[in-house]
Amino acid sequence: MIKHSFRGSRVVNSAASVLATAVTLALTSTAAQAQNTIEEIIVTAQKQMETLQDVPIAVTAFSERDLNNLVAQDIADVGEFAPNVDLSRNSTNQPSYTIRGIGTRDFGVGADPAVGVYIDGVYIGRAGASKVAFNDIQRVEILNGPQGTLFGRNAAAGAVQYITNKPIAEEQGWVKATLGNYDKRKLEGVYNIPLADNLYLRTGALWNERDGDVDNVGPAGPDTFNGEDNWSITSSLAWYPKDELEIIARFEYDELDTGARAQNSATVGPRDGKRSDFDKVASDDDTYQTRELFGASVHISWEFEEYVLTSITAYREFESAYREERDGSADPLYKFSDENFEDNASWNQELRINTTTDGPLNFTVGVNYSYEDAEQTSSIFFSPTSFEKALWETVLGSPYAGNEGVGYDLAFSIPYILAPGPNDLSGYAQFDRIYASGAEALMADEFKESFKVRGKYKSYAAFADATYAATEDLDVTLGVRWTRDEKDFSRFSQFNDFGIGFGFPVQSILDASGNLSREAGTNAIDPFNGTLGWYDQSEAWEEVTPRAVVDYRITEDILTYLSYSEGYKAGGFNSVNMEADSFDPENVKNLELGFKTSWLDYSLRVNGAIFLYEYENLQKLEEKTGACTANGVTTYEFDTFDVEGEGFELSAIWIPVSGLTLSFNTGNLDAEYTRRIIEKDISGSCTDIDEKGESFSETPDLNYSLGINYAYFMDSGAELNFNAAYNYKDSVSRESCKFVEENTDGSVSVYGFDTIDGVFQQINGGAGQPDFVASSCPDQPERQLLNLKVTYMDGSGDWEVATYVLNATDEHGDVMDPGGLGGSLSSSITDGSPTYTRDNPRLYGVEFKYNF
Repeated sequence: MIKHSFRGSRVVNSAASVLATAVTLALTSTAAQAQNTIEEIIVTAQKQMETLQDVPIAVTAFSERDLNNLVAQDIADVGEFAPNVDLSRNSTNQPSYTIRGIGTRDFGVGADPAVGVYIDGVYIGRAGASKVAFNDIQRVEILNGPQGTLFGRNAAAGAVQYITNKPIAEEQGWVKATLGNYDKRKLEGVYNIPLADNLYLRTGALWNERDGDVDNVGPAGPDTFNGEDNWSITSSLAWYPKDELEIIARFEYDELDTGARAQNSATVGPRDGKRSDFDKVASDDDTYQTRELFGASVHISWEFEEYVLTSITAYREFESAYREERDGSADPLYKFSDENFEDNASWNQELRINTTTDGPLNFTVGVNYSYEDAEQTSSIFFSPTSFEKALWETVLGSPYAGNEGVGYDLAFSIPYILAPGPNDLSGYAQFDRIYASGAEALMADEFKESFKVRGKYKSYAAFADATYAATEDLDVTLGVRWTRDEKDFSRFSQFNDFGIGFGFPVQSILDASGNLSREAGTNAIDPFNGTLGWYDQSEAWEEVTPRAVVDYRITEDILTYLSYSEGYKAGGFNSVNMEADSFDPENVKNLELGFKTSWLDYSLRVNGAIFLYEYENLQKLEEKTGACTANGVTTYEFDTFDVEGEGFELSAIWIPVSGLTLSFNTGNLDAEYTRRIIEKDISGSCTDIDEKGESFSETPDLNYSLGINYAYFMDSGAELNFNAAYNYKDSVSRESCKFVEENTDGSVSVYGFDTIDGVFQQINGGAGQPDFVASSCPDQPERQLLNLKVTYMDGSGDWEVATYVLNATDEHGDVMDPGGLGGSLSSSITDGSPTYTRDNPRLYGVEFKYNF
């Protein structure tokens, strides 16, 4: 069977011994049974199998047992316990990944992620396909900082790796059932069987359901929100036609139907008085969140005398859809929801050669090609009355009360916004309105407007990374990667049956050359013979990202390193703005000083890193409101800024006595903008604000985790295992916010505040609302998470039973700004922002596992 060698001369083992090595780490890790030393940790952070203590990168890894102890169902459940990492927990189709404060929060396909996600070396380019159920996972690795050389594409902030279990030459398996509160039901299992002397099959399956924890008392939608409903199956076939050759084919299918997230208004509707900590909502729309995913890959490793040739060929596709209520109430006057469909297919091919010698020089060289075909349709829905109200209060800036039907009559007096004249509609592939008057429009079932985008992306890369052992204790590593991204992007916007452009106000009228006929900022069409169609744009970018590392082993147990690395993320396109130009690529330079140490006869491990980074053209999705938009409707556009940051990460694991493992990790981040000018609506006027020097962070400045694991071994050989994992994230200061005040007459007033040029001031208060006194915005509150689990493992090893409590303190996560109705349609007249979702409540249950 093929052997894989560890890099350098420090450790050399066969693949069988690697698989047998217990992978532990830095959080809730379990020590070897009845031992006082920490076992080796094996990672592939440098595209080769190495011990964690030899890798000059800040890495957090979670073994299969760690994942079980945390009762982790997907990557969000472990991201909470990695330093300077924040992974969204509330969305499956649109998750966000943030490392060291850097991430991409974009629901569109026009931008790439800042954190690269990989499953068995296969790059997952779209967030909608990255958050999958943990089904037969061997370990998870989170790499902090830019990984621009070995991982390359869109790993500017860091990388997340899933490593699954390989088929082995032994018939074995297990099945596990879970029952919990909110009618939790989960069944999962794995079966491994040798089909021949050199052919092995391994299959894992998972089914999971749980009722939601937020009740719906409205007229439409599900009975509860925030539930779970998913199933998946994975299968791997390993073939060893000769000892030096390994071929593994992997397949996965994942399907979910979890339902949309709950939305709640702070000013109208059922609530328990804590606004964000709600357990009831009133919905008036049928919402959903679904995804169907398929992936297939072939991994080939061919070992020669001093080299290993690796090929990874992968195909992945998914379809996802969600519809989410945005107004937070069942009041028909405010009905508003949005919908998103995504259809994505990608293909990846990587070839690389790794050395396997014990000599002073070891290297990795390779090439990579990827292709993505992405389509997306975004839609918004209103009731006829809620749409007309939005026209009045966000576009005209006047109260809607008493003007029912007048808004449509006014809008219908203009045949088409983009028409060259009031009666000249010739030459346009447009359709007639089906409503003749405002009164008739008010009788319609629904107002719907859609915007479509599609992208075809190609990426090419060549990379090399070499380590030279200058002395027995000093290694020097140099790496470089060349990347070229080519992107074709198209947009299509068509007015609806009402013939009114609102959320997506620019219809895609094209001239003979395929360019937009509408000139920016005007209603004129030039030339006048435009046609309705797709607006196409194409861009290409190239970048070279180097890496240089010097690591020195002071003693056998103390490794120090100094690393310089650069990262790159391709430019892109704004998914919801027809006239927006492409935006520039994102570049980062990172300097890191770190250490890996072992003490007290390998019973104590302490690792840490200090880092500095500079980002140029950091891509950030910015909210545009009020006077800074075309018609007063909230929109989102990408801007680029420059940022500088510094911080540290520290992790420790200690076995003070046999069976007891204590772990700790912490991170800190201090970052600020060095270039940022944004537009803000200040009392009805769009104003450019220079925020150079202002604080930047997508994550709290301080975060830490504590873990305790105690294994008690009985005379019978049975084990009783206690595990506790605690995470704390500091509060986040804010410079802008909203306040809600309940008036004596029962009405509610909403007040907006912002910090302008260092001065905290009220920027709006609504028509007729008195001033509200506030000296600062309340901090985004601190977050805590405590998970507990007790497991009994029978001495025979055949079965085990466990009980767990997740979020034992019943923390509900971030408290958004209190606000009123309307969401993105909020106006200063009657509305504020809605209060959004909460984290999962306290969850508890029991597990039973049988091994065979």
